[in-house]
Amino acid sequence: MSNPEATSFGAAVDVYDAARPEYPREALEWVVPRSAREVVDLGAGTGKFTRLIVESGRTTVAVDPDPVMLERLHTLLPTVDARPGTFEQIPLPDASVDAVVAAQSWHWADAEAGLTEVARVLRPGGTFGLVWNIRDDSVDWVAALGRTIGQSNAEARFEEVARVEPPFGELERAEFRWSTTVTRDDLVRLAASRSSYITADETERARVVAAIDELLATHPDTAGRSEFVLPYVTHCFRSRVSDPPLDYAHALSPARGWWRGALAIVVFVAAYLAVSAVLGAVGFAIEFARGELTLEQLESGLIPFTPVIMLVNNLSLAACIPLALVLQRLFFGARVGSLSSVVGRIRWRWMLRLALIIVPVWALYVGISIVVEPAGEVRIDAGVIIMLAIVVLTTPLQSAGEEYGARGLILRAAESWFRNPTVAFVVGLVISSAVFSLAHLAADWWLIAYYFVFGASAALAARLTGGLEAPVLVHATNNVLLFIPAVLYGQLEQGIDRSEGTGGPFMLFPMIMCVLAALISWRWGHRNGVVTTAPSPVPPRLRRAPAPRTA
Repeated sequence: MSNPEATSFGAAVDVYDAARPEYPREALEWVVPRSAREVVDLGAGTGKFTRLIVESGRTTVAVDPDPVMLERLHTLLPTVDARPGTFEQIPLPDASVDAVVAAQSWHWADAEAGLTEVARVLRPGGTFGLVWNIRDDSVDWVAALGRTIGQSNAEARFEEVARVEPPFGELERAEFRWSTTVTRDDLVRLAASRSSYITADETERARVVAAIDELLATHPDTAGRSEFVLPYVTHCFRSRVSDPPLDYAHALSPARGWWRGALAIVVFVAAYLAVSAVLGAVGFAIEFARGELTLEQLESGLIPFTPVIMLVNNLSLAACIPLALVLQRLFFGARVGSLSSVVGRIRWRWMLRLALIIVPVWALYVGISIVVEPAGEVRIDAGVIIMLAIVVLTTPLQSAGEEYGARGLILRAAESWFRNPTVAFVVGLVISSAVFSLAHLAADWWLIAYYFVFGASAALAARLTGGLEAPVLVHATNNVLLFIPAVLYGQLEQGIDRSEGTGGPFMLFPMIMCVLAALISWRWGHRNGVVTTAPSPVPPRLRRAPAPRTA
């Protein structure tokens, strides 16, 4: 702020405070979001806009380079934290406030340096607001007044300087029209409060006053009157600091309240069990009626996977998709699509490209498994064809449901408890993988370890690729390619045995395959330019105050 006019107002502080118009409350309500609790009034002057901020109940810091103006502000608003400073040097620590407003002042700033400094003191997602009170010169006598007293720096430049650049996002704009009643003396004081008048000599000042008097005496709208309605347009601009990019798994971490993640997980598990119980009861009833299921089989825990039981199982797990979407929206206010990926949708093209590698690799893996351990004779009949159709059509939904639940909602909900992304991921991975493993009800420790590694690898893939496409693809490919031969060889007719002793060291091979799939997904995603981070989808109203940035 090297321009001497910018710091000239202290020489006319009494006139400035008396003459400058107030601001409509609507301007504050539009510029400063309701969620903002700590606000800086930058270039505060005598506190015209500061007063509105204080009256709204927010913690307020007023900053101005002129000590005389600050002294008057402190006299008028003794409870306000008033500090000397400039647009380019704000006397506040990093990431310390929710909003910064420059009312009738930003035209004096070095915009580039000022924006950098404002971004420094704002918390992620914080708001920067610009406000100018400009006389409405669409009214003829007001336009004539402007020509008489000359155009101020604010009037001349506010459109030009109302600009932002990264890390700020889109600049929004609003206008509020209002008016005030003034007298001849008020108009003279208004002219006298302008920097051009303050820095002018006595001859020029006298000329301005005489011109005002002549205008008021001769213009049809003002002649013969002692009071005049002076219309204003308050031009407001606002922009938010872009959030720091977060990885997929850590996306919900800005949410306020640890209970959100905990309750989301509990409600999800309870809701899934309820849906599964209802659909399972229907499926069992049908199979009991058809004679395809007996009480002895039910008591043994080895339930045969008939077409009906397979369909019910897959649909129960597929229901996890809407459950996870709804619960993330309910507890975190996040956009539904954000559960699919950091870009807010399923990236089908990326999934197809990954399938070109994963599907052949998994087909080879399953083929080798069949060759190493032959499963018997292939049988094809009407029941087998129906079962194959159910496997092919609904197993991908079943797999997606498990991923949306475990690697989507549970992983992200658990990570929401921690700010540190590494700590969050370790905890989230352990919790989501443990739930996933326990849900398979295996009694063999090798199987339990396999399911845990499967879940951990899927969580890693979700984090490294920025979404659930890779985990869903790997999961669906694995299940479909394993179920197809199991159906053809009749292995599902006795149910899936997860009892103690059914696993063994041979389970290390599928564990390695899971880790390999995660690494392939990461490398292929990196090569294809897949986006892996994005701003958090949690809305500002549900966010906690971010931790201050360190130097």
